[in-house]
Amino acid sequence: MEKLFMSLIIMLLGFYVPFAMADGVYKEEKVVIKSEPWIEADSARTLVDGSNINRYSIRNLFDNDKTTAWVTKFDKESPYLDGGLFKLTFKAPVFVKSIIIINGYQKTERLYYTNQRVKTLNIEKVLIGGRSLPLENTVTLKDGMGAQAISLRSGWTQSINLFKTKALIFNVLDIYAGSKYQDLCISGITVNYAENIEYSPSVSWKELQEVIDKNSVKKGNGWDWEGLTLNDYKYFNDLLYYVLVGNKDAYLLFSAYTPEGVAQSEAMTLYKKAVEESLGDRRPIREQ
Repeated sequence: MEKLFMSLIIMLLGFYVPFAMADGVYKEEKVVIKSEPWIEADSARTLVDGSNINRYSIRNLFDNDKTTAWVTKFDKESPYLDGGLFKLTFKAPVFVKSIIIINGYQKTERLYYTNQRVKTLNIEKVLIGGRSLPLENTVTLKDGMGAQAISLRSGWTQSINLFKTKALIFNVLDIYAGSKYQDLCISGITVNYAENIEYSPSVSWKELQEVIDKNSVKKGNGWDWEGLTLNDYKYFNDLLYYVLVGNKDAYLLFSAYTPEGVAQSEAMTLYKKAVEESLGDRRPIREQ
């Protein structure tokens, strides 16, 4: 009888073992949302209700129902988790534009203010080329009922926005206190996408090539030009854009670009991996 009981518990929990924290019992979660594209939603901490362990599931973020909420725990001593308090992973990489968030428990105004709400939200993009911690943004949400839009383009550089995103990692850094409960709630999230790269180059490819040829400095088997990073990386973003839309000459030039400085070189490693993965079979072949 005891073995049967434990088997039922494991089945109900989806193979996740609940763990106790102050003020409640929580579990890790991983659910698939069959949207377009499919999203895998991960929660580091979901509140477990004794009578219905899925009552406060992270799945509630996607049910278009303000009377339900994902309920979690804010740990003010360790608010940042490497894998995120919650994470959205896309089945196929996408161009993300924004998210719409319904903060707090919006079933009623009373429940909204008696529970905790998100105040400061840290968002990290995991690019098609891999994860890089500096590529993150922090936003402050207003404390009020209704939906709020958060841009997933402003706050990041244009070069970051040129690439598709594999996942979004969210960490709550601060909260609006609840007047009665210690539960952190979010009632809904919607992700908005773009179909293609949204970028307008400042100069034509011919003009950019002429400027680069005039200012580049030979560096071993490659080249460098510090002017590529001036004016908020305008020319670098232009070069990256022409690479991603399939310009062979731009790709060969970009592949040989070896900037000075440790920080820029580390960023280029990510960019080059992202370019290779973005182009895939469309990647130009070097002539021997």
